Amino acid sequence: VLTHAVRAPDGGFYLAGFQMTNEDCIRVAERGFVLRLDLEGALAWVWRFGFEASSRPTALLAEAGGVWVAGNTDGALFGAASGGDDVFLLFLDRSGRARRRAQWGSPRTDLATRLLRAPGGRYLLGESAGGLFRAPLGFHPFLARIGEEGNPLAGRYLKAPPESHPVDARAVREFAWVLLNTPEGFQVLKEALPLE
Repeated sequence: VLTHAVRAPDGGFYLAGFQMTNEDCIRVAERGFVLRLDLEGALAWVWRFGFEASSRPTALLAEAGGVWVAGNTDGALFGAASGGDDVFLLFLDRSGRARRRAQWGSPRTDLATRLLRAPGGRYLLGESAGGLFRAPLGFHPFLARIGEEGNPLAGRYLKAPPESHPVDARAVREFAWVLLNTPEGFQVLKEALPLE
């Protein structure tokens, strides 16, 4: 199943997705992968992960040195599991070697939606049911500034109705435009950046 695609700055494309694997006739696990294609569509490399824990990549952010991958895992993929689903971030260089790995979350479910590049660095749009960044329990969308190792440096919840779910986002100068599905319909928010 493909989940995201981006163009590489030096030509070609990165694709992310997961393969559903029946582990024991009861549990179906998701094994993540990232592909690098050249401009002609030929496969340059594949990086597979998720053998330690089910993993679903949901977002890519291509940079000159490689690609950031964000997603969700239900176990100890790149660190100790926090509970529920955790967020993971992975950086692969242009040759397909893993250079950075991080996993973090709250005791409940935390999900990654999109990666953005904007003033102040890299940002992750996601949602949490577990009270990350001092929010009440229940699903709330968040925006987090991500450090060089993939961990959150700062974050805040978006001013949206409870049980709102982020769909997509774009960074335009010092703002992030965020599209949400809410219980009342869709909503577009304009969020100031950078996050401190």
